[in-house]
Amino acid sequence: MSINREEVYKREEETHDDSHFDENRAGEVDVLYSNGSFDNIYRKAYDLLGDIKEKTMLEYGCGFGRNLIDFCNKGANYTGIDISNLRISNANEIIKTKNLQSSARAIKMNAEKLEFPDASFDIVYGEAIIHHLDIDLAMQEIKRVLKPDGFALFLEPRGDNPVVNKFRNRTPHLRTVDEHPLVKADFEIMEKYANLEVENFYFLSLSSFIFRKFIKSEILFKISKTIYDKVDYVLFALFPFLRKYAWYCIVKLKMKR
Repeated sequence: MSINREEVYKREEETHDDSHFDENRAGEVDVLYSNGSFDNIYRKAYDLLGDIKEKTMLEYGCGFGRNLIDFCNKGANYTGIDISNLRISNANEIIKTKNLQSSARAIKMNAEKLEFPDASFDIVYGEAIIHHLDIDLAMQEIKRVLKPDGFALFLEPRGDNPVVNKFRNRTPHLRTVDEHPLVKADFEIMEKYANLEVENFYFLSLSSFIFRKFIKSEILFKISKTIYDKVDYVLFALFPFLRKYAWYCIVKLKMKR
């Protein structure tokens, strides 16, 4: 059965314009995302971005504008888009408050129907966004707006870990109806458009959250996670079949021309 994309856009917009969605979600997912849980992933992403000074950068699904100050401080010419009026309003308030109008803008826009000319950006960047989208439509638009020597970089959840999927199945209220974590078919679609570099995170290190959630020990969480992050890196290198069981990944895409 075909999916009506206009209905999907409406559902995504309504969900992300509802402030209660984030408030209700925070209590259950903060244990996963707070207090530096993703620091190693962000460090790797920033390494892959390289020097962004004077680069034209599109943040695909910029949300409330969490990243825009950092990217502007690093010298990027920043554009953020999001389907949510609430999120774009907040991002524009940050731009105004921090006096970043000369280097940043935030625009309400559909990521599957970008309103920019061809070859507008050096970099397209996004965090947990393309798994909300029709991957094929998104890749077409990303390829169109990237300059020939540009690239895209995304931080996204993967969908093959049975433990993570059990949690997802028990907590549908924490996600939008139409999103799905990335699986093999999604990577195959991306490979039609781009050469991919994929780095995976969180396999054994998922067990570290036991110390944070149940034992309430941030020290044990950080120590165990530091160790398991290193073990995961080795396991993924030695046993490639384990990579699909990661919780998160970074995907760097260099478009085929």
